[in-house]
Amino acid sequence: MKEQGKMLCQQIQRIDLEVSCTFTNHVMFHDRYGIKQQELFHVLVAFSAYDTEVGYCEGMSHIAAILLMHLNEEDAFWALVQLMTNRRHNMHGFYIPGSPKLHRLQSFHEQLLRTMLPQLQKHLVSETSTHLLPGGPGSRQVGGQGNPKTLLPR
Repeated sequence: MKEQGKMLCQQIQRIDLEVSCTFTNHVMFHDRYGIKQQELFHVLVAFSAYDTEVGYCEGMSHIAAILLMHLNEEDAFWALVQLMTNRRHNMHGFYIPGSPKLHRLQSFHEQLLRTMLPQLQKHLVSETSTHLLPGGPGSRQVGGQGNPKTLLPR
């Protein structure tokens, strides 16, 4: 139980930090600890407790914020659950550790480039930018709980 508490505390700190950086120029989210930032925080904390395999990962705050622009807090939570778990959307695979769905899409994209646009694919390889997703050459990963964030070279 102590370990779960520590993990939840770390996630709450990460969520609070992410909420403060999410759509800060949007009228609904520009006030620190304003109504919509509080709702966003609540949705993300509730989701991290609901789906412990995913917990909270960077980028989820933007998805939840867009939902909150159109839905109330509870409906936004359930919409996020559907996006993550429903077979039709199945975003779960992007956010679980190892990001298997992301890697499948990356492989598919690379295969598609090799087949349909071989010159572009060769150029991207020569520029070492074909693997800009997590773990590929030309990318750096930033630590933290959950999935690492990849920084792309400029």
